Amino acid sequence: MSQVQRTSFGIAVLFGLALAAYGPALRCGFIWDDDVSILDNPNLQTLSGLWRIWSDPHHTPQGHYWPIVYTSFWVEHRLWGLNALGYHLTNILLHAANAALLWRILKRLGIPGAWWAAALFVVHPVHVESVAWIVERKNVLSGLFYLLSFRFYFRFTEERRVGLYIPSLAFFLCGMLAKSSTVTLPLILLLFLWWRGGRLDWRNIVPVLPFLLVGATIALFDVRLVQRREVIEHGLSALDRMLVAGRAFWFYLGKLFWPTSLVAVYPKWGVDSRSWIQFLYPLTAFALFLSLWFQRKRLGKGPLVAFSCYVITLSPTLGFVDFGFMALSFVADRFQYLPSIAVFAFCSATFFSLLARAGGFGYRVLQLMGGIVLLALSCLTWQQSKIYRNQETLVRHNIVCYPEAWLVRYNYAVGLAAGGRMGEALAEYREVLRIHPDYLDARNNLASLLVRSGQLEEASQELSRIVRSDPSYVRAYHNLGIIEERMGNPDRAIACFRNALEIDPGRAETHRELARLLLESGTPSEAVHHLNRALENEPDSVEVLRDLGWILATHNDPQIRDGTQALRLAEKACELTGHKDPRSLEVLAAAYAEVGDFQKAADTVEEAMRILLAGGAQDGSQRILRGIELYRQGRPLRE
Repeated sequence: MSQVQRTSFGIAVLFGLALAAYGPALRCGFIWDDDVSILDNPNLQTLSGLWRIWSDPHHTPQGHYWPIVYTSFWVEHRLWGLNALGYHLTNILLHAANAALLWRILKRLGIPGAWWAAALFVVHPVHVESVAWIVERKNVLSGLFYLLSFRFYFRFTEERRVGLYIPSLAFFLCGMLAKSSTVTLPLILLLFLWWRGGRLDWRNIVPVLPFLLVGATIALFDVRLVQRREVIEHGLSALDRMLVAGRAFWFYLGKLFWPTSLVAVYPKWGVDSRSWIQFLYPLTAFALFLSLWFQRKRLGKGPLVAFSCYVITLSPTLGFVDFGFMALSFVADRFQYLPSIAVFAFCSATFFSLLARAGGFGYRVLQLMGGIVLLALSCLTWQQSKIYRNQETLVRHNIVCYPEAWLVRYNYAVGLAAGGRMGEALAEYREVLRIHPDYLDARNNLASLLVRSGQLEEASQELSRIVRSDPSYVRAYHNLGIIEERMGNPDRAIACFRNALEIDPGRAETHRELARLLLESGTPSEAVHHLNRALENEPDSVEVLRDLGWILATHNDPQIRDGTQALRLAEKACELTGHKDPRSLEVLAAAYAEVGDFQKAADTVEEAMRILLAGGAQDGSQRILRGIELYRQGRPLRE
């Protein structure tokens, strides 16, 4: 078999392993964040959306500037629409391509067992999150550009041709535009130059400087872009971050060597600088580095370089810099998509060194063990891929593996409630509060579900606990107001809504509820004031536009009525609803009548009746019939 044939065969086997191990992923659907990035992303649906992907970084779905990733989604949307199969297949093929490219790079570097390292990379279950989760395209795509840039750069160091340097820099730029954590590549380049050359001089360093400049510029831009959308501050001191990084380092290594209980969201551990045990994590990691450094002449630079590569590529997600996911957990499997390469390369090189020393029976035993490891990892990846079939299978697996992962349970409960599965949602919220009694959002949501199920007393007790715990928790006062109203205590409800507005004067929903009660209690002018305040904060709220427009068009008090203003509000509500909402049309008809255009009023209210009846609804039909009668008589409607 020729060299070309051997290479082709090796690549084909890697692709075959990827397709076999990730077979179940081809039957998976869309899950967390896929809806925002793909299903509900307007930029994917139009030709002009491609321009917005590149030119409007402040309105990206996940807050980051990843135009390369969204361009790939845009192309796929043209090819197979919202068929998840195409997106999953693309991820798998990209992952296989990364493995093939990794093999060729390691072989060129002269690392023993290069193909086995690539095989470990392609079938290891720790990468299922990056491959089977469509939105994690950023990992496999940025990984491809990362490896391409690396390969071209080392060809450049050997041949010193600009024709190799420019593609390397271009691929690095593409990698940064797919995921900014590829910023570590320049440091990896310098590390390998040191490994191969023995020392670094300006001849080696200067060509890397443009990489550092490009990486730093895009990374800082991306960080500031995210910070403009949300305040990311996790309250960790420098000492806390060191403790987090040390523990995360050993956590990741543990998952590589014992890949069980892999989940989307790991429980977030507590950080306590007063606990001497927590210092063992960073101290032992540092001790390992020192031992490799001082033993580099005896062991060679390989182990030290592998350790350093692993730490450097992990560093953007070790907790030294705040990022949004740290609110859920300090670690995630997807964060070691590229870092794992160093471990696989080291393990394969060590394994093949043992093979070279073994003879006869020992050689065959070691080969058999290597095959068993690949087979076992492939089976684990097959099983892990099934978990990503849909959001419920993913969450249920997460809860089974880590029942104490209360934030996962909370998000699951939110989804259950949205799907109308109230009983299950109530049970999950109660379990969240058993694990984390101080999580007020869960207690508030539990109270809201109790209100919907008619358990007002219990809901009131839950909300009272929130108010005692945090007097500034505005949603608790709002929900207490709703409960008091339903229990027949309008004065108490008004007091609760006023308390909520003292804390958050811009809360439109509360202004609207308070206005309704004030109107019923005989203070229409104050009701109008609160509806105007609601409109200031939510100018496109159809509900507020209708409520305010109705009062201004139909109230008995001429001091309250304002037909011109009512007409403006009603017209906007109809525009926002496409003139298809019967209630908005009814308000518009009342406004026409108030300004004296009774023909338009009659025509509009009849259209409202037609839409109402076509939809099979009856609510409001008597009021509409009354309006039709009055407008035909040339009389405005009064309430």
